[in-house]
Amino acid sequence: MEGEKKEINLLGLKVSLLGKAGLQVKLTFVFAFLLVILCVINFFLSYTQAISTLNERLGNELLGIARTTAQSFSPRQINDLLALKEKPQGGEEVRKKLKEIRDRLQQVRSANQVDSMYILVKRGKLVDPLVETPLNTYLGSSYPLNSALSSAFSGEATFIKQLVTSSQGLGKSAYAPLFNQKKEVVGVIGVDAAKEEIIYSLNTIKGQAIVFLLFGIALSVLISLSVARAITNPISRLLAGIERITKGDLTYKVKVKNLWSLPGQDEIGDLAVSFNRMTQSLEEKNRENKLLYEEINELNRDLEKRIRKATYELKQINSRLEEREAQRDEELRLASQIQEALLPHYYQVRGVNIESKFIPAAELGGDFYNFIPVDPNHLGIIIGDVTGKGVPAALLMAMTVGILHESSKGNLSPADVLGKANATMQDHIEADLPSFASAFYALLDLDSRVLTYSKAGHESPILYRNNGDCQLLETEGSFLGAFKDTSYEEKKIQLIKGDKIIFYTDGIISAQDKGGERFGEKRIRKIVEENGNLKAKELLEKIYAEVTFFQEGSQADDLALVVMEIKD
Repeated sequence: MEGEKKEINLLGLKVSLLGKAGLQVKLTFVFAFLLVILCVINFFLSYTQAISTLNERLGNELLGIARTTAQSFSPRQINDLLALKEKPQGGEEVRKKLKEIRDRLQQVRSANQVDSMYILVKRGKLVDPLVETPLNTYLGSSYPLNSALSSAFSGEATFIKQLVTSSQGLGKSAYAPLFNQKKEVVGVIGVDAAKEEIIYSLNTIKGQAIVFLLFGIALSVLISLSVARAITNPISRLLAGIERITKGDLTYKVKVKNLWSLPGQDEIGDLAVSFNRMTQSLEEKNRENKLLYEEINELNRDLEKRIRKATYELKQINSRLEEREAQRDEELRLASQIQEALLPHYYQVRGVNIESKFIPAAELGGDFYNFIPVDPNHLGIIIGDVTGKGVPAALLMAMTVGILHESSKGNLSPADVLGKANATMQDHIEADLPSFASAFYALLDLDSRVLTYSKAGHESPILYRNNGDCQLLETEGSFLGAFKDTSYEEKKIQLIKGDKIIFYTDGIISAQDKGGERFGEKRIRKIVEENGNLKAKELLEKIYAEVTFFQEGSQADDLALVVMEIKD
C-alpha cells in the first residue's frame, strides 16, 4: 500500500526505507564514525611510528657497520689511502693497494648484506668517491657535502636521519670517519642500505597497518552496534511499555536487564524502575478513581432525583407566577386604559380648540393634564408631572389630579388653587416618602380671553402670538408637596384670535439621542417659531414627530403635550 512503512534488517538494525532512521541506526553510525576516525588516526600514528623506528634501527645498524669497518683498517692501509688520495691514477702498485681496500669493503658488504660501501675523500667543497663496491656506483660522481657528511668529515660518525630517494631508488646511508696516526680525518666510509630490504620492510609495515586498520573498522562497527543496542533496547522497551499503558494496560512492567542496563545500575535502569513505579501508582490511582467514580455516580443519581423533584416544584411555582404575571399585566392594561380615559385627547369650547397627547414610558405614567370647567365662563387647564414611573407614579398622579380638581371648585385664582393643593398633599403624604409633583395651572376667561396662570416647579409653556412672536409664561413657585406654607406667583395675559399656547412636561426637553444630547427648550421653541401657523392638531403632531425622531424611538420618560388655540 502507498505510504506503508518498509524495513530491512541490516546487521540486526531495523532500517526504515520510508521515513527517518531510528535512534539505534543513528547512534550506530555516530559511534562507528567516531571509532573509524580514531582507527584512521591510530593507523597514521602507528605507521609513522613504525617508519621512524625502522629508520632509526636501520641507521644504527648501518652506523655500526661503518664504525666497525673504519676501525678495522690498519695504519698501513690508512697510509695507502692517503697515497690514493694524492695519486688516484697511479700504476700497478696503486691498483694493487686499491684492490686490497676494495676487497676488504666487499667482505664487509657481503657479510652484512648492505647495498654498497665506499670511501669518500674531500676535495675542497666537493666529495669524491675514492674506493667503491660494487664498481661503477659512485666513481666520477662528485657531489656537495650534506649535513651527515660534514659531521663525518668533522670526526663524528652519523647517518642520514630520513630515507633518501635517489636515482637508484629509496635508500639509507651512514658515515664513519677514517683517522690517521695523528687523529686527522683523511676520509669517510659510507654504507648504503639495500633498497629492496627497505621497500620490503615498508611494505610489510604498510600491509600490517592496513590489516589492523580494516580490523579496527570492523571492530568499531561491532562495538558501535553493541553500544547502540545497549542504549536503544531499554528505550524501546520503555516505549513499548508506554504504548501498553496508552491502551489501558496498567499492569505492564518494563524489564530492562542486560549487560549494559541493570535496574539501578545506570540512568536507563533507573528510568525503568521509575517507570514501573509510575505504572503501579497509576494503577492504584485508577482503582481509587473507579471507587470515586462509583460514589460520584451514586451521588449523581441522588442529585438527579432531587433535581427532578425541585424542577417539578419550580414548574409549579413558575406556573403560579405566570398566572400572577398575566393577572398583573391584565390589571396594568386595564389601569392604562383607565388612565388614558381620564386624560382627554381633544377639547373644544366657545372658540377655543385644545389638542393633547400622552405617551407613558411604561404601562402607566406619572404625567398628567386635564381641562376643568370651573364655571360657565371659566376653563381651567392643568398639566403636571409626579415623581417616579409605573404604578406608584400613576397612583400619585391620580391623587394629585383629584386634589387639583377639588381645589379648583369655584376658585378663580390659580395661585390659590396650587396653594391649597400643596397644603392637602402635605397633610396626606407621609414625610418620609419622596413624593411630590410639578404643575402648571391656567384659568381662561372665555368671554374676555384673559388667561390667568401660576406654576408649581413646572416647565413654562410657550405662547405663540398670531404675529409670529413667541414668549414663555413664567412665574415662581415650588413643587406641590415639597414644602409647607409655599406661596405661588400669579400672572395674567390677554389672548387674541390666532394665539396658541403649548403646554408640555419634562419628557419633551429631557429626551436624549444615542450620544446623550438633550432635546432641550431651544429645539421645541424653534419648532414652535417655525411651525406656529399650523393648526393645533398639526402643530401637536409636528412637535411629537421631531421628539420621537430625535430620541430614535428610545423613550426614557413619560411625555405629555397640550396645544390650545384661540379660534376667534
